[in-house]
Amino acid sequence: MSSVARKWEYPVSFGVAETSRLLCRSSPNCVSSDEVGLIHGVEPFRLSMPVAYAWPVVIEVVSELPNALIVEVGEDYVRAECSIPVFGFVDDLELHLRQTDRLVAVRSASRIGEFDLFVNRWRVRRLRSALRRRGVVR
Repeated sequence: MSSVARKWEYPVSFGVAETSRLLCRSSPNCVSSDEVGLIHGVEPFRLSMPVAYAWPVVIEVVSELPNALIVEVGEDYVRAECSIPVFGFVDDLELHLRQTDRLVAVRSASRIGEFDLFVNRWRVRRLRSALRRRGVVR
């Protein structure tokens, strides 16, 4: 088998298993609220309503993102595959509800390549704006 990653392979691990953190690889095609710095860091979504009301709305808003397909959902975790129609690439969007902190951690990452032309950062900004309009986050 070739060592070149195909767009349907998963070169990143998903979920928050042992570390309870959503981290990026070293390439600049990922943003995460569990990272710091200009390349990878973004702010988490700080909830402005009770968690029980906020989380279902978060899932709904993710499902409404253009070209997004939710592939995994749970009590405190959701993952969506976001396709880029022009090139056929798939990015992964993950959200982790942290109830005690009243926030949602977020990671958006390209599966392949080095650069994403800021698509992942733009996706998180768009999601944040949609959640603000719905009154879910500050």
